[in-house]
Amino acid sequence: MFFNHDPFSNNEVVSSMEKEGYNTMSPAIDPETLRLECEGDPILIKLYEQMIKKCQEYSHDVFNMMYEQKTIEEMRARNEDTQEAMIELSAIDKTRHYSHNSLMDSINILSRSLAKAEKDNSWMLEVSSGGRATYAIFALLTFYKLSVSVK
Repeated sequence: MFFNHDPFSNNEVVSSMEKEGYNTMSPAIDPETLRLECEGDPILIKLYEQMIKKCQEYSHDVFNMMYEQKTIEEMRARNEDTQEAMIELSAIDKTRHYSHNSLMDSINILSRSLAKAEKDNSWMLEVSSGGRATYAIFALLTFYKLSVSVK
């Protein structure tokens, strides 16, 4: 493959997100509050953990895509962009797209399971209100919020 770099650490992703202003925003529900809503039910906890994992994976995929786009822009400015670079970017975008679909599924499954358990899932209205974009924002903000609370 054209681009060869080590996987990004959470710290690199969080640092980039802070530069983009994510530190001034909050997800539809605080991840710790959501975890507390799931406490006591092993199935809900498992679904919560799967959703958190998908948020992390998606955030890394978005960061990777942004990194590659920036690299191609720099190459283009030097008249060095290639068809190979565009093919690689397309493959990265496809991975990000599939990751986003999986993320949305995990959020929806957790929300429906909370409703079945007669627990609060009112936060889902905000998450689903704007389609794919608001799911993405929720995932990025959830990942960011959990990452900075671990520091």
